[in-house]
Amino acid sequence: STCDLPAEIGDALDDLTDLALDLGTALARADTDGADALAGLRFSHDTHWGDHVQDVTRHLRWLG
Repeated sequence: STCDLPAEIGDALDDLTDLALDLGTALARADTDGADALAGLRFSHDTHWGDHVQDVTRHLRWLG
């Protein structure tokens, strides 16, 4: 069956999930190597979720 929810909601959930996963990975790394955690977080921001932040902002404006 198809979902009646607008695509904006699914896209927002996907973006938020990606952000949460990357932040969770950084937190797990922080327990053993803070510098590695920060470097990994910066890398994931630059290559992955930095774009998602802009997308999530757009999605949240649509939802609001």
